[in-house]
Amino acid sequence: MIEYRRMRLAEVDAVAALGCEALRVHANDVPLHVSPLKVRSVVMSFCVHREHFHLVAFDDGQPVGAVALWVAEMPFHERCDGHVMMCYASRAGVGARLVGEMMRWVKRDIRVQRVVWPMNSGFDARLRRFAARYGFDSAQELFVGYKKCA
Repeated sequence: MIEYRRMRLAEVDAVAALGCEALRVHANDVPLHVSPLKVRSVVMSFCVHREHFHLVAFDDGQPVGAVALWVAEMPFHERCDGHVMMCYASRAGVGARLVGEMMRWVKRDIRVQRVVWPMNSGFDARLRRFAARYGFDSAQELFVGYKKCA
């Protein structure tokens, strides 16, 4: 049976490993390298700071999915943006529950005015339909440039 809850400090490393897996699966030819130490640092921030949202799905004590929403002030506007930093599930149906719980949290949090869920250019087109079920009904082009590293 899948258990959905906030992670505990002792689970940070396992959730960070899941985050690294998600970044590698969704890399889509992005010329960036995953830093496990940075991933762990961000996961730890979600664990100890309550102003952001996260929820992890555990199966027999092992993380099988997670969603994380970073809340930050919007430049030039009142209220805050929520940025989906991670949304990954290795089991069918887990992602839907995680995103549904995240959006219920957003509706209750008066600070959050907008939620942004970035996708790489090669994302699976089914994600657009999935996201629309949870209120993501607007999309924008985003220009991204990468420095050439020697």
